[in-house]
Amino acid sequence: MLSTSLIKKDFVNKIMPLARLSMILCLFLFCCGAAAADERSALEDEFYKANSYYEAGNYKDAIGLYETILASGISSPNLHYNLGNSYLESGQIGSAILHYRKAIFYMPRDSGLRTNYKYALSMMKQRDPNISMHSLLRIVNGLFDMMTIGESYLLFGLLYLAFALLFAASRFVPRYRLAVDILAVFFFVILVLTILPLSNKINDLDREGVIISQIADAKIAPLDDAASGFPMYEGMRAYILKKMEFGWVKIKRPDGKIGWIKDKDIKAVCE
Repeated sequence: MLSTSLIKKDFVNKIMPLARLSMILCLFLFCCGAAAADERSALEDEFYKANSYYEAGNYKDAIGLYETILASGISSPNLHYNLGNSYLESGQIGSAILHYRKAIFYMPRDSGLRTNYKYALSMMKQRDPNISMHSLLRIVNGLFDMMTIGESYLLFGLLYLAFALLFAASRFVPRYRLAVDILAVFFFVILVLTILPLSNKINDLDREGVIISQIADAKIAPLDDAASGFPMYEGMRAYILKKMEFGWVKIKRPDGKIGWIKDKDIKAVCE
């Protein structure tokens, strides 16, 4: 029979390595947390410093600091908003619109952001081509434009749920079936009308780009000596369809025209 002292000694010998490992792990996590906190604090200092540059009219240095923060992996709607303002004040309309679009995805109903974005659009040499759209679809599209992607999904889900519940209820309440069916049809029509705007919003999130060069020559093929298709001016939007080697990007304008431009001429909104 083992003595109590031997059992205790064996237990201590087994538990001590685990205790040491736990202490090392806790120390490592503490150091990582402290380093991350120091990095966040340094980036916050850079952000406020960039804001002071902007307020002093030193837009070049403000842009440099904002871009440095973005390059570190930190992104926020306010950061893109301030960067858009800096680019706008420095006369770089395409980059301003790019960052306003980035900010709008997160805070689409901010009045100041919307005002500055509209002003930047008014400064473009040529606006995006108008797309013919039924007035009802235009209204629904405008509604979705004022919502975040999460809010858009939620609205679509609620409309679908309302239709499904009404459709099911009409089978079990024969006395009010006509009224319930009319409501179900109403929600179904609204649901159908939201499919295209929601699809457009998802496409914008995945593929939307903004021309940042003063002018980009969209060619019919990804070759320097290919024929020109149409010009793309600074600030115009386009869907990025494909990226090729040697710096070529296949794009589609909102009106459906397709061409090839250089990678340096366009930046994706969500990247």
